[in-house]
Amino acid sequence: MTPENPSHSSSLLWLSTYRHALVWLVAANFFGIVLAIQLLWPEIQWPTWFSYGRVMPVHMNGQLYGWLALPLIALLLDWTLPSPSHKAFQPLLLLWSAVLGWAAIAWLSGRVSGKLFLDWTPPWALTFAFVIYVFWCQMLRICFQRGSSWSQSQRQQAFWGLLLSAPVGALLVWASRPTVYPAINPQSGGATGTALLGSSLSVVFILFAVLRLQQMRQPDLQVKWRSLLAFLGCHLIYFALLKHGHSGNGDIFQQTGLFSLFTWPLLLRTPLGSISTSPVLRRWYRAMGFWALLLILNGAMLFLPGWLDRAKFSNLLVAHAHLAMAGLATSIVIYMACLLGGKPLQSIFKNRIVFWVWHSSTLLMCLVLSWAGWKAFREPGAFYEGASWVQAVYGMRLFCGLLMLGAAIHYCWQSFAQEDNHEASLG
Repeated sequence: MTPENPSHSSSLLWLSTYRHALVWLVAANFFGIVLAIQLLWPEIQWPTWFSYGRVMPVHMNGQLYGWLALPLIALLLDWTLPSPSHKAFQPLLLLWSAVLGWAAIAWLSGRVSGKLFLDWTPPWALTFAFVIYVFWCQMLRICFQRGSSWSQSQRQQAFWGLLLSAPVGALLVWASRPTVYPAINPQSGGATGTALLGSSLSVVFILFAVLRLQQMRQPDLQVKWRSLLAFLGCHLIYFALLKHGHSGNGDIFQQTGLFSLFTWPLLLRTPLGSISTSPVLRRWYRAMGFWALLLILNGAMLFLPGWLDRAKFSNLLVAHAHLAMAGLATSIVIYMACLLGGKPLQSIFKNRIVFWVWHSSTLLMCLVLSWAGWKAFREPGAFYEGASWVQAVYGMRLFCGLLMLGAAIHYCWQSFAQEDNHEASLG
């Protein structure tokens, strides 16, 4: 097993998982196109099931729980189980997609809570949590069956993987409750710098897991873990000492907490760069760094007094969300695929033209939406009156969305085309 060629079973697991994830990327982007058309031509009469408020949760949750969550499942399985069998988890991947599809039908039928990314109402929250624990129990079963033949370090890694993933399903059900993060929260005026810092640090933990897993495959990889973990510990202490709840963006410590995130792209630049050896890996590694710096700058600046007053409830926040999801998060999960899934996954994402189509479309959309957000602050009635520049903005959003949908379809097609070829060659 070499750095670019993981085990046969591990590679097939990543391939199977990304097939499902890419199908969800195509589906979620399709519903994004529906939203863009509705914004551009609001006079079109759509069926009730395709009204804006029902399509939006399908678009957002399809991206999060389909496109972005499934690669994290692959990362967890590869971390917890040495050479995990894709056959053991293929039925569970189908179950995950089936339940998510069932939830999407429920959202289109109007069963939504209005909580962004947490539109899980009973019985869908319990059902989805059940699927998560089916995965967990399958991992536990394999650990009991095969753990005796693993090394001490592999058993420790499996223990931490099981321990840290155990509360995920319960947390999903808890966070989906109406009393948690309510629409009108008397204990908070909105997202604080502390909350944004905490959610951003979760990305650091994911990249740490990627680095550690790659180091297990590549023992000669030099990573300065003591320095990285010491800095992470200091960052977590700073996070713990910040005010949680009643605090505004006028607090200098809330502001510096967000700007402190700039240290992580610099600290991770060397270890991640050293393992980005192939052209496709280097391409996605650079994209990951670009979007990380741009997202941190955008988020930290929009949080500042004066800026946040203009950004709230505007296209500036829509642009920020696309920077996070289509820019950074997508680059991370594709980088993970190319690094840990080996050559079969690299073959899916190697096309340079499609790479530039995705990223240039994302950047153009974010720039146009950001400009619209600033302009709307000076012309608050423009969107209600249907000003010509508003139509131009939404037309550009639709154009960029179509290009991104095309790129997603290409990657999805390649994932199905590659499977048989690579399964034969790996076997």
